[in-house]
Amino acid sequence: VDPHGYNLDLPIGWVSLEISGDKATFAGPEECAYLQVKVFPGEGFSEAAEISAWAAGQLMASGDELPFIYSGRDAVFRNLDFSSGLFNFRGYAICINGTDKDYFISAFTDDEQYDQFHDFLVSSLDSFALNLEDRDNPGPVSQFYAGSYSGADTRAAYIDFAGRISPFTYDAYALESSR
Repeated sequence: VDPHGYNLDLPIGWVSLEISGDKATFAGPEECAYLQVKVFPGEGFSEAAEISAWAAGQLMASGDELPFIYSGRDAVFRNLDFSSGLFNFRGYAICINGTDKDYFISAFTDDEQYDQFHDFLVSSLDSFALNLEDRDNPGPVSQFYAGSYSGADTRAAYIDFAGRISPFTYDAYALESSR
């Protein structure tokens, strides 16, 4: 738990690189992937899209963004593509416009290693919780997928129970976001 009250349950092997003031940085094994959490005073931004625009400007990043609701708060899920020095990075960010605090949570890796670390990036972002009480709820990535795609890809399937075929339906997006 951070002094700002949020909670993270990072993938195995991830370590803290720096925690100072309003920013925390974590790294995966061999420092090939990163998670950063930046906390702002709640009155700093009026909506999550402003946090996303600020971050894109700071990083000179490109990438699509989509709004969603995270635990009752205005949020944005965005792709991140940016360069730093000689390296090109790729990943994702969650921007949350809270009441007393706003958050920018980013997970990224070197562009060449993106496919290898993709699932760890998503997992690390999804481990974020606003507080200890919220950590048993679905994370921001899960809430994004559930809200954005729920029921959008309903499929029929059949299952055999002791020789009796029973039909059922499922949401392919919900299945994917639960993995």
